[in-house]
Amino acid sequence: MICQSADLASTVYALNHGAMELNPILAGMSWPWLVVTKTVMTALLVVYNEEIGEEALATVNVITCGAAVNNVLVVK
Repeated sequence: MICQSADLASTVYALNHGAMELNPILAGMSWPWLVVTKTVMTALLVVYNEEIGEEALATVNVITCGAAVNNVLVVK
């Protein structure tokens, strides 16, 4: 959940500082809807973590940590 939180916070920060959302599912959303969407997605991962499996959760964490780092790097 730390990676998802970092991704969310860095996404909102980056968007507020001139970056653009490149995820086609999330692009064009206002930041409040982005917060709601990402929070729901994270909650679903928590609720269904046993069904999803550890490998899939690890992959999601790596991807979202990478996204958070990228968000910080692209801020102007």
